[in-house]
Amino acid sequence: MSVSYGIRNLEQQYSDQNTRAQVETNMIELNTQSYRLKTSGWFARGPSISAQHNQNHLDIDTHTPLYQFSLHQGLWFQFEWQQDTFDSQSKSAQIYLDENGNAQAINPQDNIILERYFQRAHVYWYESVKQEGPINRVGLFYSLETSPASAEISSTNASLFDGQFSGFGFSLGRIKDDKGLNFQWQLNIAQLDTHFSNNTTNHRALSSLESTVYQLHLELDWHYRYYLAPYWYLAPSIHYQYSTLLQTQLQPEVIEHEPLNFSQFSGFVSLRRYF
Repeated sequence: MSVSYGIRNLEQQYSDQNTRAQVETNMIELNTQSYRLKTSGWFARGPSISAQHNQNHLDIDTHTPLYQFSLHQGLWFQFEWQQDTFDSQSKSAQIYLDENGNAQAINPQDNIILERYFQRAHVYWYESVKQEGPINRVGLFYSLETSPASAEISSTNASLFDGQFSGFGFSLGRIKDDKGLNFQWQLNIAQLDTHFSNNTTNHRALSSLESTVYQLHLELDWHYRYYLAPYWYLAPSIHYQYSTLLQTQLQPEVIEHEPLNFSQFSGFVSLRRYF
């Protein structure tokens, strides 16, 4: 079990607002993944759940054991849910068109509140050994993200829409959590369908090929487990996350948008208790 406190800096570039948020964040985690109910078989390890919370951010991340093939190799299910709220200011005049066909004019310097939701279901193979190699986690996932996003669509003069990005992808990564310095990473690659207020713009029917993006998502994590007393550790950590959505067609005619970028940098100090 661990309790953490730190700073989280978020930046989203899905529209001309280029929204940013830096806030203090609390995190609590209950992790029983190392607990062995049995050597192999179904549900042979313990689950884990963590929650991060502040006034603009909520992140819940769970890991559930599915099947353990051997002492160190098993199949896991991860579910992650995030909510972010950004206070922003419009840089230019634009028209916002929502999913229901309602249009709203936005003037320069208007204050805007943007909300982003993200969820991911992830099944992965994980090898837990003392001398972890460069890759010890491989998986498949489905993700769904909703956020206001900018685009140019031939069927409308609006430029800001209700964005939705969903689809399947695969992941590679490394999990390492031993005494001393640890480095972890994860790379997600996917092809996602895009929806820019599609119930109103109907851009997917006009060109389904132009309504897809490639997703590149990278996470880097460093943390140090410092021994305090039997079963007690102090663990400062630094985490960086970067995600970009790139349109698959180079010369689109129906719908066109810039790369949609999301980044996150955080630093935490955690007090851990092992049982």
